[in-house]
Amino acid sequence: MEQKPIKILHQPLKAKWYRMIEAGEKPEEYREATPYFMVRLFEMNDDEVTGNYGPMSKKTAQDIVNHPECSEILSEAIECYDIRARYTHVQFSLGYPKKDDESRRMTFELKGIEYREGREEWGAEKGKKYLVEVLGRRTTLDGTKRAMPRYRIEHRYPCYPGGGCIPYDGYFVQVLQEGFFTDKWVDVKGFGDRESAEKLLKALE
Repeated sequence: MEQKPIKILHQPLKAKWYRMIEAGEKPEEYREATPYFMVRLFEMNDDEVTGNYGPMSKKTAQDIVNHPECSEILSEAIECYDIRARYTHVQFSLGYPKKDDESRRMTFELKGIEYREGREEWGAEKGKKYLVEVLGRRTTLDGTKRAMPRYRIEHRYPCYPGGGCIPYDGYFVQVLQEGFFTDKWVDVKGFGDRESAEKLLKALE
């Protein structure tokens, strides 16, 4: 498989979404399927013989957005690798920090961009499709060093402890385990309150 050079997309976020991604609760970020974001996020296969990719033009992006079957065309283009993410990593910032303030920045591998509906609790509107930035592991700025095992908190409702019939909110600390073909999140411990889960998360990190 072609090894793409490191290219980092910079995106400022509001505090709520930044903190959720930082805690591992939100593994994806949403952008509107507009010509602006399509040009910014995608590159396209401009030579079927060599398989070389180049920038997506504003006209191409505008034509896709204005097409009556935009959803089908965009989904198929992504699935068939006619277009793909321009970037290998995305760096989020908490608002607009000073240039040397690394405490308000974090960088993740960008596993790819999908076109689908998002989750309302992560900021998406119900029934609306977005360009979904699918995040991988957290890395250093240059992407050459992977972080230690990444932990997150997953909120589940309803949970039925001990096989009981009374539902409650569960907060599960999870660790990302690497697999041969894919990675998966595995529960470390569950709690009935978020504060206890955050204490364990902080201790593990």
